[in-house]
Amino acid sequence: MTMIDTVTYQNLIVGKDYTLKGQLLDVESKEVIITAETTFTPSSPGGSIDNPRIIYTTNAVESVHSSFRKVTKKGAFPNENALLKLLYLRTQELQTKWNGGTIRNWSMVLNQLMINDKFKDRIEKYQRF
Repeated sequence: MTMIDTVTYQNLIVGKDYTLKGQLLDVESKEVIITAETTFTPSSPGGSIDNPRIIYTTNAVESVHSSFRKVTKKGAFPNENALLKLLYLRTQELQTKWNGGTIRNWSMVLNQLMINDKFKDRIEKYQRF
């Protein structure tokens, strides 16, 4: 998901570099979830600038869930173990399908996630260099 904040500015010095910083906050806890910044050089004293924030949400989880629904809607299962085996096999198929795939703009997303301490520890734990 990409969120774009459009910020209007006035009385800036033409040709000077400015950095626009934005934060996405949790509504209830007011904690910072994602930060984004854009450096720009205005060509006029007044105008507007977009500050995009790319946030990858639960698309992968939703995709797996959808795949599970497709394979389980076709029949009844004699026991819980049969269902778990089917879901395990589907997980293996999805892993094979997705293995080696790339995520568009992953470097930028990873950098944005690393800014947030909530994600940084988790990412470093599984990161391969």
